[in-house]
Amino acid sequence: TVAGFAALESVDSARCRPFSATRGGINIGEGAALFLLSREPGPVRLSGWGESSDAHHISAPEPGGRGALAAMRAALQRARLVPG
Repeated sequence: TVAGFAALESVDSARCRPFSATRGGINIGEGAALFLLSREPGPVRLSGWGESSDAHHISAPEPGGRGALAAMRAALQRARLVPG
């Protein structure tokens, strides 16, 4: 996968900046999460999660956002929440 994107000259050698207008390409596997676990209750909690892979194109998501919507709906369902 990495060699294929490199052959297309679409891989950025710099640190991941997925929302930067000046990024030089993509970083394979962009995504991150950080969790701080504590026994004390806090103002934020992970209630649900979701993921998808729409397989629309080798380097672009499905234009209508169906993959993103599927991931968000799965997260809401796992959290037993409704959009609001």
